[in-house]
Amino acid sequence: MSREAGFEYRMRSKGFSQKIGAGLLAVQTSLGLAAVFLTLATVVAPAYAAGLVQVQGDAKVVVGYPTGNSTPINPYSITIYYLNPAGVQTSAVVTVPNVVATAGLPTPTRAQVEAASAAKTALIIAAINAKQIPCKPVTINGTTYNTVTAIPNLNTTPGMYKTGQFVNMNGLRVAVMAPADFSGYTVNGVTQKIVGIGEAAQLENSVYRTAGNNVTGEIGNGKTPFTPGGMPSGGATKMSFGGLGSGTGSATGLDPSGDPSVVGFGFIDLTSSTPIDYIAAFQPLPGMTDADVLTDLASLFTQDFGASGFTASYDPLTDRLSIDQALPSVDVTWSADSDTGLFLDDAVSTIPEPGSLVLLGTGLVGWVALEVRRRRAGLK
Repeated sequence: MSREAGFEYRMRSKGFSQKIGAGLLAVQTSLGLAAVFLTLATVVAPAYAAGLVQVQGDAKVVVGYPTGNSTPINPYSITIYYLNPAGVQTSAVVTVPNVVATAGLPTPTRAQVEAASAAKTALIIAAINAKQIPCKPVTINGTTYNTVTAIPNLNTTPGMYKTGQFVNMNGLRVAVMAPADFSGYTVNGVTQKIVGIGEAAQLENSVYRTAGNNVTGEIGNGKTPFTPGGMPSGGATKMSFGGLGSGTGSATGLDPSGDPSVVGFGFIDLTSSTPIDYIAAFQPLPGMTDADVLTDLASLFTQDFGASGFTASYDPLTDRLSIDQALPSVDVTWSADSDTGLFLDDAVSTIPEPGSLVLLGTGLVGWVALEVRRRRAGLK
């Protein structure tokens, strides 16, 4: 140490000791704060996961056009999640017979696709209301519901349909799509399905195709985020597409009408006056499993839209293909699974906003800062 430096050190030793003490206090406080937040992370997060709040509201579904018929013996069916009159979540299966395949297959016109979507929507609404599913009474948009009740959506939803043409791209037979407007329905008095367990648990949609049921092989299905009490909650969403397990499924390459099948997933961006579609779709090869199909679909989606800032990835543990980016709650999923050997369905989960945790953390930070200032003042 140089003389000058030693002189400076000796002359300022008292102030330096005070600074060391304050610094140690700050370090101890920071460590304490870190421990507090670590405790919050290990206590609050599992509590949130284990105690997901089940509220009632409505669910909007976009109905794709069918590529096959359903009959009373082999009906199309959906599963609806709701709170029973005692407030316990349960589910009900609603069967929808007499769905008729879209006219003009395998190359339907836009008008034929839209007519088929509207016809299937009407059948689903009638089947839900005829079942008279009792639910915990809830008021949504001024109307009180004692049974799960379906109504038509006020507006159609822009989407895409298969023209019947394909192009070869990187070994995949990619479907050529064209725009169409799809009908849909809103189910009132429902609640969200809990998917996953522990910290991985999350709330998703209220209405799904019944597991394994792919009688009519739809193209153009869609879902929007659940709306508690009928009021959109805003925020961001996570969109995914998956089946019953990575090793399940064995594609046939054909839809129920015997035409080339299509699997596809993506979303319709409705944040501007002109909707933009971000979808990828192709014809699966015979024998492809869920993992094969969803891995190729993720690659195709990323290849097409990575430059626009959207990518997708497949998780074999959950058998889910997910769009990696969070999306606005106004956007709608788009999916297709017309292959007779596969079962794939789309889902939307709302990304939770940890507002209470942030507020609690902010309060702790403020309290710690105040305590540090008080102790520093005591040192002086």
